[in-house]
Amino acid sequence: MSQGRLVLEDCDITSETGACIAIEGRETHPIIRRCAIHDGNDCGIYIGDHGQGLIENCRIDNHTRACIVICKQADPLIRRCEIVDGKEGGIYIFEQGRGTIEGCTISGHTQAGLAIGSGSHPTVRQCQIHSGKAAGVYAWRGGLGHIEDCAIFDNAMAGVLIVEESNPTLLQCQIRNGQQSGISVLDHGIGLFEGCLIFGNATAGINISQGGNPILRQCRIYDGNNVGIHVYEHGAGMLEDCDIVGNASTGVRIRQGGNPTLRRCQIHNGKQDGIVVTEEGAGFIEDCDIAGNLLSGIDINRAGNPTIRQCRIHDHNEHHGLFVHTQGEGLIEECTIMVTPWQTSP
Repeated sequence: MSQGRLVLEDCDITSETGACIAIEGRETHPIIRRCAIHDGNDCGIYIGDHGQGLIENCRIDNHTRACIVICKQADPLIRRCEIVDGKEGGIYIFEQGRGTIEGCTISGHTQAGLAIGSGSHPTVRQCQIHSGKAAGVYAWRGGLGHIEDCAIFDNAMAGVLIVEESNPTLLQCQIRNGQQSGISVLDHGIGLFEGCLIFGNATAGINISQGGNPILRQCRIYDGNNVGIHVYEHGAGMLEDCDIVGNASTGVRIRQGGNPTLRRCQIHNGKQDGIVVTEEGAGFIEDCDIAGNLLSGIDINRAGNPTIRQCRIHDHNEHHGLFVHTQGEGLIEECTIMVTPWQTSP
């Protein structure tokens, strides 16, 4: 489709050569409803060169390339579609692609469910992105995007993977039950997360490394099967007003030159230490509440050197409130430490 407003409804479409459906051109506004678009030897739907259109209540599955490709400033509206079981990926958006994607199920793909790159900026709302063999959401090469009220779960790699100065925004999303980390920000990735629930992931709830520098506000990182937040290899990041609770390992682990900022966070009821700073890790930790962790509230060792200000460490940590040892350093100012005395064995 290179022009016009074709209406395509209740059709069964496949292709042995190119895309099953291709939409191109500023004046191209098709309506595609209730179609089965499947088993293509390329992508299912290609929208490029400023193409637009409405794609609604379709099933798009089992294509050799991505099920949907949006590129070159194309801006379609995709609603209530099942985008599943791609041999490559689900929806790939690159080269300044846009688009609004609402109420879709994106699942079972060999590569990323939703991939955003090259300055692209889609809007994604109320979608389920799950059960993929790679990352749920992958942002690369300066990818942007606004992702809101989505459930991202049961993916084999990170629920959300951000690299290469990409900077998407995720609001009120659930990122859960991944086979690796919930969120990984590395290789100078950025990203803004607000009001998200991150839980039940196999490794770190949030993994920040290699110059990654995300912002997280009012997020809850809880009930993970490993560490809550892991910052290492010169990762940074800003966490404000976050709740880090009930993780199976350390609440926050900072090492290998990691240098995050935590403000007004609650770090409590973890199965090990609240915060560990080690291996030349740093960090600025201010006005945080650190309580009820099974081991020490804060453990600094092996040339760890954080700055900790105006924090409260309390409520029966079973070991030390603050434990500095093995060449640990740090600046601790105006903190309150109230803790049950450490009991040694008889």
